[in-house]
Amino acid sequence: MGLARRSALTAVGVVALLTSSAVVTLAAGSAADDCPDVVVVGARGSTDPVTTTNRGMGTNADYFADSLERELTARYGGALVVQSLAVAHSPTSIGVLTPSRSELSALADPARRDAAMERYRTGNLATYTRSVDQGVVSAVEQMSALHARCAGASFVLAGYSQGAMVLHGALARLTDDGRAGLLARVAATVLVADGDRVAQTAATRRGTAPAAAQGVRTALLPGGRDVAAAPPVLDLCLARDLACDFDPVRLLQRGVSPSLSALKEASRIHTGTGYRSLLLQAAREIAASPALAPAPATTAPTTTTPAPTTTTAPTTTAPTTTASTTTTAPTTTAPTTTPPPAGTAALAAYRAARADSAAGRGPLDVVVVGDSVTEGRDVGKGNRWVDQLLHLLRDRYQPAGVPGGEGYVPAYYAAGGMADRFTFGGTPTLGSQYGFGMRANHMPSGAGNSMTTTFTGTSFELHYAGSRNTGTITVSVDGGPGTPVLTTGGDYTPSDGGSWTSPPLPRGTHTVTLTNTSGRTVLVEGISVYDGDEAAGVRLWEAGHSGWQAEDYAHRPTAPQHGQAVAAAAPHLVVVALGYNDVVAGFSAAQFREYLTATIGHLLRPDAGPDPSVLVVGYPPRTDVPAAAWEAYLETMAGVAAEQGYAFADLSAISDFGMSGDGVHPTAVGHAQIAAALDRFLAAG
Repeated sequence: MGLARRSALTAVGVVALLTSSAVVTLAAGSAADDCPDVVVVGARGSTDPVTTTNRGMGTNADYFADSLERELTARYGGALVVQSLAVAHSPTSIGVLTPSRSELSALADPARRDAAMERYRTGNLATYTRSVDQGVVSAVEQMSALHARCAGASFVLAGYSQGAMVLHGALARLTDDGRAGLLARVAATVLVADGDRVAQTAATRRGTAPAAAQGVRTALLPGGRDVAAAPPVLDLCLARDLACDFDPVRLLQRGVSPSLSALKEASRIHTGTGYRSLLLQAAREIAASPALAPAPATTAPTTTTPAPTTTTAPTTTAPTTTASTTTTAPTTTAPTTTPPPAGTAALAAYRAARADSAAGRGPLDVVVVGDSVTEGRDVGKGNRWVDQLLHLLRDRYQPAGVPGGEGYVPAYYAAGGMADRFTFGGTPTLGSQYGFGMRANHMPSGAGNSMTTTFTGTSFELHYAGSRNTGTITVSVDGGPGTPVLTTGGDYTPSDGGSWTSPPLPRGTHTVTLTNTSGRTVLVEGISVYDGDEAAGVRLWEAGHSGWQAEDYAHRPTAPQHGQAVAAAAPHLVVVALGYNDVVAGFSAAQFREYLTATIGHLLRPDAGPDPSVLVVGYPPRTDVPAAAWEAYLETMAGVAAEQGYAFADLSAISDFGMSGDGVHPTAVGHAQIAAALDRFLAAG
């Protein structure tokens, strides 16, 4: 029921949270006939304080609960009553479970391992296990009590660190106790940094950790129990996380950053903000599950009443057929130039997010993939259609009082006439493999290698690709002390989608300097600038690359990593505006179909979250190729969109289009025309 869940926590409910009462963290005074539709069960980790702000669920579980409610509200309005239930447990500090360096040395030494393991098992591990077991009992009791009162309520479980271990164990306990009825009401479970994760877990894996990663308790006490295939479980784990990707041998090494041990780095990864994007994606995916859809309205009896109307129906049928014939002509004339009618599925994710943004409940994220037109060849930042579309969308859907940042700033622009926002120290190596639009600085090690930019806003997010061979980026804001950001993790082949978010900054102008301090190459992609729109508002991620064809985005070796970068932004709308460079290269319409389909396939990552809406854009014809060739491309775009359920905006009919003398690149007027046409298209959709 929208944000009513949070306001429903009266003073009594808050006291229940702060005293770890095992009974009710739902709205105080709830009667048996006042049952929720969805209950988010949150279990905190040992580092999470119990506060009224996080409802006793801990920071990560609370963030997920908020995200899930926003997604459900955007999708179903007020049709669902969502409430929260904090597991009443007192987690033992992770420090009790984590071995010291001397204990790690003994555990990593085959000759001393058995004796060290026995001491550890009866000491640290026993203490920690008792704490987890108590949490399991509380979780099962709390869920059982609520299920007995509200048998129709669906449960979504979310736990972080020890809280993930508690919910992992609770699922096993419910299975062992034969609680099939309650288990059937568990729509999904999200385990974040689960210390009981087993290698090759049956859960759906999200994050950068390898499939073989094990939780800390599993690694120290082999024979751990995996989650069952049902109910569905999402396992979120970042590479080198102390709790879910535990390796005693690795933890004995020095960290990549000279100032940190591997143990401290693993701890920072565990307690950092790296799970936020994964939690948001999980919330979107779970909100889209049919298991949480509202029950159909009980209007079935009405079906009996209209039965007599069947007599009248034949009379009305003939006119209806005539009417449909009359309307068919306009529909056939303009399928490509007329926006899709409101209510169509093609823009469903976009429509839900724009309502969310306008109400201040969440962001509307738009990614634009394209070529030199997208990058803004010869017109400059601010005049590009992507910048103007951002302003138009903000005019419609920006929440009051939120200025909004400039969005994504790449390491460099490939298009002529676009001034790079970063200045470089040392010798930059600007590559075409990683980041939005595959534009990154492969910053080598060595003194003097740095990147600096200035922006206006309230925070920023650093984007990078990482592998086992990449190093540490040191981030300095306004000349202050540097903060090391470890990019090492995963496999030897770099993965995309890594990010680090700055702490809040006073609104104003800030200078950011990124330095390679590690002795290894780092892959810096750029930053996203926020100005009050960290949690809500319209945000745009420009992912163009001058000179590129759909064939590039489809077949370059790092095309899958480009999909990872886009997925990490968790966009609600992906705009694909390609074809100009394919048609001039002489690719047939059939070849272009293959390239366009493959390009969009890389951008849609079901393993990273639910699919966004997709809008394919057909530009006005370039004047240096035969008109028939571009017409065939437009028909191909329309065909791919129709087959795959995407939206298609055909802009070829824009009159007096502002095209530059080269016949390829729009003028500033042309860019304004494109932005206005797309704004109208999206508003109608």
